[in-house]
Amino acid sequence: MDGVGPAAREPGGDAHTEPTARAGTSKIPDEVVTRLYSLAHNLSNANATVMHASYLLGHAKLDKDTKQWVTIIDRACRDAASLNREMHNILRALRRSF
Repeated sequence: MDGVGPAAREPGGDAHTEPTARAGTSKIPDEVVTRLYSLAHNLSNANATVMHASYLLGHAKLDKDTKQWVTIIDRACRDAASLNREMHNILRALRRSF
C-alpha cells in the first residue's frame, strides 16, 4: 500500500485524506450495530408487506402488462430480502464480536 487513501487516487480526490482503515481493523460501536440491526429488521418488515401484496396481485386476474409489472416487483422484493438477510448475517457476526 502507498498509504494514500482511495480519495487521493480518484479524480478530484484530496491527497491530504487520512489513509483508510483496512478491513477488520476498525471497530463499529455497539450502539451503531444495534441501530443498524433495528433498521434492517424494519426494512425486512416493510419489504414483507410489499412481497405479500405482490403475491396476492400475482394471483388476481390482471392483463398481461400488469402481470409483468407484478413479476418485476416480486423479483425486486426477493432481491431486497436476500440483501437484507446478508445485512442481518453481517450484523449478527458483529454483535457476536462484542
